[in-house]
Amino acid sequence: MKYLALLTFIAVVFIWLFNIQTLREVTELEKQLKTANETLEELDKDLDKKIIYYDSKLDLDKIKRDMEAKGMKVTEEVVYFEIEE
Repeated sequence: MKYLALLTFIAVVFIWLFNIQTLREVTELEKQLKTANETLEELDKDLDKKIIYYDSKLDLDKIKRDMEAKGMKVTEEVVYFEIEE
């Protein structure tokens, strides 16, 4: 009976120590994930700012006028391919 109680006590202590180590690893990984998510959000915001800046600087009317001044024509209907029957 002593051996069974001692074996049970050792098993409980081992499981308890393993649980503590596992919780520490999970906590560290959660911290890394939180940091990575914050970095991702910052990069997404930066990308959105760059897209907005690019779109604000892109003047399609000016490009159209420049092309027409060079003798090019702008068409409303573009046929990329035709299927013959």
